Order: sequence, then C-alpha cells, then structure tokens
Amino acid sequence: MQVIQVEPKFNHYYFIDSNSEKIRFLGDRVGTNNNVTLIEGDSNIVLLNDIFPKFERRFKKRGLCFLDPYGLHLNWDVVKTAGKLGTLEVFINFLIFDMRRNVFLNNPKTIKNLHNERMNKFWGDNTWFDCVYTKSNDLFNVQTYSKKSESEIVKAYQMRLMSKASFKFVPDPVPMPLGENAPLYYIFFATQNEVASKIVTYLFDKYKKTGSV
Repeated sequence: MQVIQVEPKFNHYYFIDSNSEKIRFLGDRVGTNNNVTLIEGDSNIVLLNDIFPKFERRFKKRGLCFLDPYGLHLNWDVVKTAGKLGTLEVFINFLIFDMRRNVFLNNPKTIKNLHNERMNKFWGDNTWFDCVYTKSNDLFNVQTYSKKSESEIVKAYQMRLMSKASFKFVPDPVPMPLGENAPLYYIFFATQNEVASKIVTYLFDKYKKTGSV
C-alpha cells in the first residue's frame, strides 16, 4: 500500500472500517507489518475511545488523520475532539453529494427525519439549517425558503472548523468533481500548525490549477 510506503514513515498506522470484507482486503494488502493495526468497527466510536486518547498532549505524539466517510456518517464530536487535542492534522471528506441529494432540498419540509438527523450529527447541531436556507415571506405572508449557494455552505463549515472545533488554520478546500458534474465532495484540511497549512494550501492551489499535485 502506497500510504505505508511513504518516506519518512509514520511510527504506526491505524485503518478503521465497519465493513469486514474491506478489513480483510486491507489485511491481504498490508501483510504482516507490525506497525499497522486494522480495526473493524464504527470509526466514530473507535477514534474517540481507542485512538485519539493516544494523542493527548502528555504523550508528546502527533498524528495525521484522514476522515473519509462513505456518506454523512462522520460525527462532529470526532472532528471537535481532534481539534481540541491540538496534536492532529486532519483531512476531512465533506460529502456534498450526499447532502445535495438528501438534505439540501428545494423544500426543506420534505427532508426525511433520517437525513435530517444524519446532518445534525455531521454538523454537530441543527445550525446547518440557517447556513443552507434563507427564510422569507411571500405576498400572502407564508414563509418560504431559498437555498444558499454551495460555496456559502462550504464556507460556513470552514468557519465552523475554526470557531467550534478550535483549529487555527483551515485552508480553502478542494472540490473533487465527478467528471464534468458538480463536486462529489470537498477535501478539507484542518490544523494548528501554520507551516502545515501553508504546505497544504500550496498543494491544494496546485491541484486546482493543474488537476494534480
């Protein structure tokens, strides 16, 4: 696997997935590396209970965390805890496609409770609603809603990572399109380290211009 062949190497690698088949696949690819741990389970629980405590400041360790959910399955508590630890750099998959399809509907009253709750957990509360919709009244004084642009929504999450999750630096994210369609997701980077932020900003800007890093 390329990620564990990077030089200089990390001291240890943790891979978490709720899908047992994917864990077995990773196991076949990794082999008998002693510095790799594969964990089958809910990453929201595993990270908070088993992994993040290893990076408390008293242990003088640092880590790089990739939060890459399949959909709106990432809980805000994970992001917030990573930010407050102060020892982790984090890449976050902001899955706008799932949001666009199931949450950011023209009529918010048609959002299913399941998707509303998923969005609440991802955002941390229900304040996402005011970041997505503008309320107004029509000529008959009936309340109506209009959606804000996706760029405004993405910006609101970027600001939230700093104001609510305590990350000092969050560069503008990279949109990842599916063909010529609208972005499938955005990649965020969040850190307490200014140098790390400058490096990732350079790479993000290069990708936006050339399509590669």
